[in-house]
Amino acid sequence: MRHTLLAAALAASTLLLGTVAHADQLADIKKKGELVVGVLGTDEPATFVDPKTRQIVGYEVDLVNAIAKKIGVKPVLKQIAVAARIPELQQGHVDLVAAGLTHNTRSARRRSTSRSPPS
Repeated sequence: MRHTLLAAALAASTLLLGTVAHADQLADIKKKGELVVGVLGTDEPATFVDPKTRQIVGYEVDLVNAIAKKIGVKPVLKQIAVAARIPELQQGHVDLVAAGLTHNTRSARRRSTSRSPPS
């Protein structure tokens, strides 16, 4: 189980870091001082609401916090619906999505219309 979570964390961090890799977007994020991240908040253990603290927690939140710390900004979690993950990113409402994205041909075509220039 631990190895599965570690592998998932590494894969997610690669995806997350790739999302903010464009220099202009990274500069914009640093300028505003916060990294706005869309999360589900309903996908335990990735992101879920801790019943005691009512805060969103999980391994994707841990990755987001590490990324924000690395680039020197405050992480801001925005709970979003599954169907809103890509539209929120495309419309610039979030800087990246940490919400259980996987690769498939259909979703890749939708993402190819993102606001980010291809690298």
